[in-house]
Amino acid sequence: MTEEEMSSWSAIFGSAIESGDPAHDLEHIRRVVLNTKKIAATENLSMDVLLPAAWLHDCVHVPKNSPERSSASQFAADNASIILRQHGYPQEHFKAIHHAIEAHSFSAKITPSTIEAKVLQDADRIDALGAIGLSRCLMLGGTYGVRPLPLGGPIRKKPLR
Repeated sequence: MTEEEMSSWSAIFGSAIESGDPAHDLEHIRRVVLNTKKIAATENLSMDVLLPAAWLHDCVHVPKNSPERSSASQFAADNASIILRQHGYPQEHFKAIHHAIEAHSFSAKITPSTIEAKVLQDADRIDALGAIGLSRCLMLGGTYGVRPLPLGGPIRKKPLR
């Protein structure tokens, strides 16, 4: 996939993103796309599967406190197939894109079986690390009314010796 094709498809995929919670917004998607591109370049992988998978991995929003949360990546994978079909994306990549999206999620408990699925899972998890990951956690907590350190939390009353 050329840079021009990636740019064109990125515009299409970016417009298909459903607004999610503050930790799964367009900026999260863009960081995952960037992480995916960096890993793919290092591993010399094609972006034909990885680009749409990265852009569409969270194209369906299921709240973190929903009983259907563990199915969110399956819903996103199914919706991604519809989006790809509507925009005439090459159908030979659909199965691999679907698997990469459904397997990226920690809560889905699906083991990635392709290199593309492993790359997407890593790219998404990288965004959960460090200062960005911490800020995403705090934003989610605020969204759901969870205090960062509830009373009786992990702070010790006695100093360690």
